[in-house]
Amino acid sequence: MRRREFIAGIGAAGLAAGRSLAQTPPPRVPRVAILTPASSESRAVFQAFRARLRDLGYVDGRNLEIRFHSSGGAGYSAEGADRLASLARAIAAAGADVVLADGRPATQAMLAASRTIPIVGITGADPTLLDLATSLARPGGNVTGITFFTVEVGAKQLEILREIAPAMRRAGIVSANAPFDRAIRAVTEAGAALGIDTRHIQVDTPQAIASALAPAALTDVEGLVVLSNAVLAAAPNTVVTPINLARKPAVYHERDFVDAGGLACYGVNFADVFRRLADYVDRVLRGGNPAEMPIERPTIFELVINLKTARTLGLQIPPTLLARADEVIE
Repeated sequence: MRRREFIAGIGAAGLAAGRSLAQTPPPRVPRVAILTPASSESRAVFQAFRARLRDLGYVDGRNLEIRFHSSGGAGYSAEGADRLASLARAIAAAGADVVLADGRPATQAMLAASRTIPIVGITGADPTLLDLATSLARPGGNVTGITFFTVEVGAKQLEILREIAPAMRRAGIVSANAPFDRAIRAVTEAGAALGIDTRHIQVDTPQAIASALAPAALTDVEGLVVLSNAVLAAAPNTVVTPINLARKPAVYHERDFVDAGGLACYGVNFADVFRRLADYVDRVLRGGNPAEMPIERPTIFELVINLKTARTLGLQIPPTLLARADEVIE
């Protein structure tokens, strides 16, 4: 072969190889969808979730794609349920690799949309009673995650409220309606055992917060138990401010409310819970099967008391309760 033909052949081969490389599509990036009734992605729990994924080596936009899907603050209303269902169907059609479902409504909506896409969910109620899993140890389907049993936590919140306000005879239970019926019943029964009448205060949308918790609406209760609710958790300030203006002692379910000026909280550390959910997502992306990944129950609950708010409300917190607190904010 002549030298000129040899060089031309090499050039042609190089061009062909270049075209082949150019036509090779980039590797597919795994997709993680977040489905929530909360209206804002800026919630601390979502930031904790993302931070943990970064710790695990995932960079959004590089080797992972995270898409946030919110029902727009419609909350737990019928409209909110319809929006969650529509979003879940869209997520299933787009082919997410794993879905982080924030709360029972989101988890149920996603499960109705797909029985194959792995779902990492967080629920306040027992997932076996909601037909989300066969058992906690072996879920058996495409749903796994964490449950924190609102039923037990709510009753404990009322007990703590009674210690703070021992003369209290009527308490309000702040929550969405249908999603927490068992929790509301548990708090009501705990109240009866303590000689406390209870009234349910329904807050299932962001728009309902102002009217339901206005000082004028709370005149017939002497204290409040605020149960777990993604709608309320999305905007702690809008919940704490009217309750404090009404000068009502309240025990919340999450630390963010105390940081916003709330009196006290008892419950799981939700930032830690969402970091743990990121670990679940990592296991799924590495090939883990949700059917065989046990649903966890947090074993550590925290009691935080805001003494500054207590003084503002004219309350004397019992020393025995302060001694049990995991943190006291001066």
